[in-house]
Amino acid sequence: MAKTILKLTIKPSVHFLANVKTVYQLLESDSGDYIGKYSGLNEDYEKVSSKSVISKSHVDQMLASLTNITIQAFPVSEMIFCDGNFVELEINTGRVSANYEWHVEPPNEWKQLSDIADQLQHLVENNLSSEFKI
Repeated sequence: MAKTILKLTIKPSVHFLANVKTVYQLLESDSGDYIGKYSGLNEDYEKVSSKSVISKSHVDQMLASLTNITIQAFPVSEMIFCDGNFVELEINTGRVSANYEWHVEPPNEWKQLSDIADQLQHLVENNLSSEFKI
């Protein structure tokens, strides 16, 4: 069974869209291959999902940058929000796991996490098959 290494979930903050979310995952298969997975809605609001193999060099580069991050555990945020998206980044290296969530833009102290989330999103999107582009 594949193990989730990174998972990025983007979900609207408005209650009537609570079940609408977009998920980008980086999985490691039992054989050691890396798989990018996308699930969300297409332009017709139908649920769609796609997987693709991700090169080890791209994953190694992203994980290396992740291991060099130093962040404040509980940054103070005075942001007030009423709409936009919640962003959740889940990290699981096998021995250590962490979940981070923010609204629209992360606190300044978490900018590096936002960069990792962006890298994951682009890595998965760029490796989707040509018939399944977002």
